[in-house]
This record gives sequence, structure tokens and C-alpha cells, in this order.
Amino acid sequence: MMTRSPENFLSKNKFIQRSKFTKSIIPINSTQRTIPYPLSLDCLINIIEYLKNDRATLYSCVMVNRIWCKTSIPLLWCRPFEHQMIGKEVRILHTYISCLNFHDKAELIDHGIRLPDMPNPIFDYPKYLRGFDNENFDRAIEDWMMMLCLTMDSDYEIKVKLCNKIIGNLLFSRTKGLKVLKIDRGEIEDSCLMNIVNLNTEISEISEKENNYNYYYEAFSELENFELKFDNDDEEKWMLNSEYKARICSQLATYSRSLSHITISIDPFRRSPPPPFIVCQPIFELISSQDKLQFLDIEEFWDEFTYTAIFYSSLQSQSHSITHLTLTNLTEFDLLLSVLVSCVNLQTLEFLMVPEPNMESFDYIMNPRKPLSVKKLISYDARSEPQLVTQSLGIIIKMANKNLRALMLFEVTSELIDIIGQNCPNIVDLYLTMSTSSISHLLPFLPSLPLEYLFLWEDHSMAFTLDFVHKIARSIPVTLQNLEITFDMAPEVMYNFLWECRAKFRELVLRVDGCDDEFLEVVTMYAKKSGGYLRTLKLWGLGIKFSVEAVEEAKKTIPRIVNLASYPLW
Repeated sequence: MMTRSPENFLSKNKFIQRSKFTKSIIPINSTQRTIPYPLSLDCLINIIEYLKNDRATLYSCVMVNRIWCKTSIPLLWCRPFEHQMIGKEVRILHTYISCLNFHDKAELIDHGIRLPDMPNPIFDYPKYLRGFDNENFDRAIEDWMMMLCLTMDSDYEIKVKLCNKIIGNLLFSRTKGLKVLKIDRGEIEDSCLMNIVNLNTEISEISEKENNYNYYYEAFSELENFELKFDNDDEEKWMLNSEYKARICSQLATYSRSLSHITISIDPFRRSPPPPFIVCQPIFELISSQDKLQFLDIEEFWDEFTYTAIFYSSLQSQSHSITHLTLTNLTEFDLLLSVLVSCVNLQTLEFLMVPEPNMESFDYIMNPRKPLSVKKLISYDARSEPQLVTQSLGIIIKMANKNLRALMLFEVTSELIDIIGQNCPNIVDLYLTMSTSSISHLLPFLPSLPLEYLFLWEDHSMAFTLDFVHKIARSIPVTLQNLEITFDMAPEVMYNFLWECRAKFRELVLRVDGCDDEFLEVVTMYAKKSGGYLRTLKLWGLGIKFSVEAVEEAKKTIPRIVNLASYPLW
């Protein structure tokens, strides 16, 4: 039986031919197949979604073709006021003005505001709005008026208020649903947010009421992230603006049930009196009204026990869904503990100021209840009464016990170190600032922990003895991959430290002053010894001086060398 050679077969096959320029095989009808198959619209949307924070690339995508343009424009216009605008960036308002109807444009012109000659817009840009930051919007209006040289007009304030109202009303009435609403500025009386405040109030006709209902529901029913800040020192304005903001919270409590993130903050330098219950109640109602609130950041800006009890009741209503709590200056620690126990999905508990313990809270230690589900505990509290902080954090750590995976604590006392060592065997990430004596308390517990990240900040910048450095090195568990330290060590001491460690570091962060080529050579030698496992070296300190040759040589073994300071490393 005669067999055909491959070459003979290919030459006679009418569907395949050999390229003139290569030895590769390509189809004869390849004119269409040389062009990649177009992506489906769903795939294209998913890909471009990853570029939502890269505006420069999105602008390039707009120029590719019609489909890419239609996919990119909504992302470019979803949150235009997220950051404060600089210079000519305020011209974005020209585009929004081009979207106004004839009546609104005429009203602006009648008040002496010269509008730019803009063509009719290709897209309905306001409908793409998904995030609104009122302070940046208000500043953009003022900067735009300044660009038009209207700041010297006698009726300047009236013009600003009119632009704010008309353009703001355009955005809120045309958006297909905000995801983010951020209210920073204290004075909102002349802000476009007054459109929200006045919504659904003093409505007499049923038809008018229905129109306003649809307007508000369309804009805020899908809201996910709400940030509210109280920041005005003037007592009269503080009360007025607080009432306005409370009315906004009341509206959101009615129409926005999908919030996953709520932040309520207050200016730490505010000298005004605490707000009355008429201001606090809508905030508590807003928290209680949510279906699946996951993140809450709040500080106690009220001063009555009744308000505190109501707040904890609203927090209790979210115990099934809350995963992250950031709390500042809360009182009634025993009430907080009773709520925390019921938060079965709580992952992160963060304190800017730790609540002071009371007699009732110590009862949770004497009579153990269900443990806290907290896996990550953070405290930035470094007040002058470390004993009170130690007592409160100690109670929480004991209640969290084996569930804790990450700890980030400032000004840690030796007593708290002992509590951590005796109650937290599963810590993976540990971030501590402490004195030398506290570090001595920590060393016996370190080897048994399954640590992957360790940050040790010695807050007095003391030079350690070689013997003490050896003790630290031998205590570091073999599981550790990322190490960040602030110990003041000479190159020969650093050499001994690295050689004594059993762990192989993948990332090393050194906050050491006076590093030179000899210091860098020591770390490079360690990287070679570990078989190239060290991939990142970060340095931060004063008087760091490396030669270019030393850095180039180090990068042959350590691919990434980073300067964390604002000045050049070499």
C-alpha cells in the first residue's frame, strides 16, 4: 500500500498552503482569520472595568471604535468629583452645562453667567453618575466661576448658588442610581444637597409628590457607600447644618436600604456643643434600616446615655451582616461587648480611641460567654493612660482568643504582651510598637506562632546589644516571610541577626538610619544565602547613601529595592 508523504499531502490539499515567507502552515482562506475574533460585549465590559481607576488608558479606549467608546464613557463619568479638580479640569462643567435644557441655560444667562459655546452632547453624561462628593463639586463650581472672572461681581454668591442648584439638580435628576454619596462640607445651605434636603417636604399635590418620590428613589435606592462628616466650629451654623444633614439621613433611611458602607465622622477640633436627639436619631435610623450593612465607621459625638443605648440597639440590628467596625471614643464598654458577641460575621475590629473599661465589662472575663468572632484587631490608641487601654484591649483579646489572626497595636505594655501570648496561638500577622522591655516579654511567645508577617517598632530607637539581637533572631518563627523592624543596627550586627534567623524572608523592610554600601552588601549576602528567596528590600531612614554600583549589584539578587522616604536613596 502506497503511503503519501506529508509534503505531498499538504501540496494537494486545497484548504492549506505554505506561506511564501515562512515554513508555517496557514489556511488559504486566511484573510478573515488573520484578524482576531472580536470579543463579545460582556467580555469587553469586564476587561475595561479593570481600568476604571486608570483614566489615561480609558481616554485611549474611547478612541478605538464606537463599541469601545460606549463602554469606556460610563466609567470615565461615573465619579468625576471624587478628587479636587485642578486648573482646567473644572471645564468638565462645560460638558454638564451642554446637557441642560433650554430653560436652565436661559436662567443662567439671565443672571449674567456667560456659557461656553458647546455642541449638543453625544452622550447623556449625567446618567452615568454613580458617585457624588459634594465638597469637591462645590469647589469645582467656585473655581469655574473664578475661571469666568465672576468673583468680583456684587451678586457672585447668588450666581454660585444658582449654578450649584441647576447643575446639581441636573445630576441628581438624571443619574440612573448613585453608588457613593460623600458629604464632607459643613455648610450645605447653599449646596446642591439642599435638593435632597427639601425633597419630599412641604408637598401638597399628589402628582407632585409621586414625581419627587420617583426622582429620589431612582437616584438613591441603589446607594452602597455613604460618608457623612460634621466639621463646623461655629455653634449656630453647626446646629443648622447638622439638622440639614440629619434630614438627608432620614431620607436615606427611607429609600436607601442597600448600604454596605457607612462612615459618620466629626472634626476632632470641633468646639461646638453635641447635637440634640433630633440630629442623632436619623443617623441611628439609617443604620437600623439597612439590609446588609458590612462596614461601619463611627465615633460617639453625642453625650447622653440614652443616645448611646439607642446607637448600640441600631448596631445590634446589623449583627448578622457587619464585618468591619471602626469605633472612636465610645462609652459604655459593657454594652459594646454585648453587641460584639452577637456579631457572628465580624472580621475586623478597629479602635482609634479604645473605650475605657467599667465594672460590668470585667464581668465578661469572670463569666465567659460566646467568644468574639473577630479575626483582626487594630488599635491606634497611644494615650497617656496605657493601663486603661491595656485593660480594655485585654478583655477583647481574651474574648477573641483563638479566632484572632492579625493584631496591630500601638504602645503595647508588657501586661498586654502576656495576655496576647497566653490567649492568641493562631496569630499570622503581628504589628506592634513597644519598649525594649515589652519586646523581652514577647520573645518567649514568638517561636510557637504561625507568623507570616511581623512588624516590631522599638519606640525609643535604642541600639541593641549583640546578645539581645541574637535572642530576637532565634525567636523568629520559621514560618515568617515578611519582616519589618526599626532596630538601630550596625552592618556587623545586622549580619549576625540575619544569619541567626531560621526563617527565609521574602520581603525585608528596614527602618534604619545611616545605611551605606556595607549595609547593603550584608543584606545582599543574606539574599544569596537564602537561594534568592528574598525578592523585596524596602529602606526608610536618615543618611542612607548607596553607590549606584552597589545598588546594581544588589539588584542581581534582590529584584526590588524600594525607597520609602521622600528623598533619593543614593
